[in-house]
Amino acid sequence: MGIGNRQAPALFSYFEPSAPLQGLVAFHYRIEVGDAPLDAAVCSLLGQLQITQSGTNAYDFGGGVEIAPAAALLGPTARAARLTAPAGFWAIGSGLTPAGWNAIIGEPAASSAHRVVRLSTILGEDADTLPAACRAAGPDGGPAVLDAFLRAKLCDRTPDPRIAEIDAWVLRDGEQCADTLAAALGMSRRSLERFTAMTHGATPKLLAAKYRALKAAARIAAGEVADWHLAAQLGDFADQSHFIRHFKRHVGMTPRAFNAAQDSFVHRLILGRWQPGKDLGIAIWGS
Repeated sequence: MGIGNRQAPALFSYFEPSAPLQGLVAFHYRIEVGDAPLDAAVCSLLGQLQITQSGTNAYDFGGGVEIAPAAALLGPTARAARLTAPAGFWAIGSGLTPAGWNAIIGEPAASSAHRVVRLSTILGEDADTLPAACRAAGPDGGPAVLDAFLRAKLCDRTPDPRIAEIDAWVLRDGEQCADTLAAALGMSRRSLERFTAMTHGATPKLLAAKYRALKAAARIAAGEVADWHLAAQLGDFADQSHFIRHFKRHVGMTPRAFNAAQDSFVHRLILGRWQPGKDLGIAIWGS
C-alpha cells in the first residue's frame, strides 16, 4: 500500500501477524521514505514498536521533538503528532491493540502515552539486537523476526476481558456515556478512568472522541460520504465546531483540508487497508 504526501513520497507495506498474535498485534508494517525528506502529520495512533533499518526519524507529540532510538516503543496517542524522517529512511514495526499492550508490554499505557522510549528498557536487552536481526532477514523477512520476538515476550496472563468491552464501546456509533459503560463493567466512573488509562492510555471520554474523529476521517478517505459535513452528522457530534475541533486534534488538520489533501500522508494512513463495509476495528486501518 502506498502512503505519501506531495512533498515526500513514502511507501507502507502491511504484514499479517502470526496466529498467536492475532487480536494482540493489529498488523506489522514496513515504512520506506523516498528520495525527499518526510515531514507530515500523523493521526492519533495505537501503541507500537518501531525498528529502524536506515536513518533516524523523530516525532513531535506537542511537547517537543523526540528522536526515536533504533528499537523504539511508541506509546498510544490521543492527539495528532508530527513525523519527520530523512530521505532513504526505512523501518519495520508492529501496531499493538490495547489487549496486546497488556499482554506484551505489561506496563500502564498512560506511562508511555505520547512518548518514544527505548524498547530495551521495557522488554529487555535482547530488544537492542532487533535492528541488526531484521536487516539480516531482509525487507520482507524483518516482520517475521519481529513477530517471533513478540511471541517470545507474551505473558502467560489472558488479557482482561473488559478491554474488549471498552474497545467495542469506543467504536459504537451514537451517544457514548462513560457512566453507562462503568455500570456495565461493575466499576465506578473513577475506577473506569484509571483502568482505561492503564489499558488504553486515556480516559473513556478522550478515547471516544479519538475514535469518533478517526471513523469520520476513514469515511471521508474511503469516499463513503459525499462531504465532511455528512461525516460529522454520522459521528453524532454536537455541532460543526465541536466536530472540527476534535477532528483537528486527532487527525492533525481540519476536515476540509483533509478532504482536499487526498495525497497527504495522514489521509492515506487513515485509509490504509480499510474498505467500505469492512469493520473498522480498534486500529481503524488494521485487519
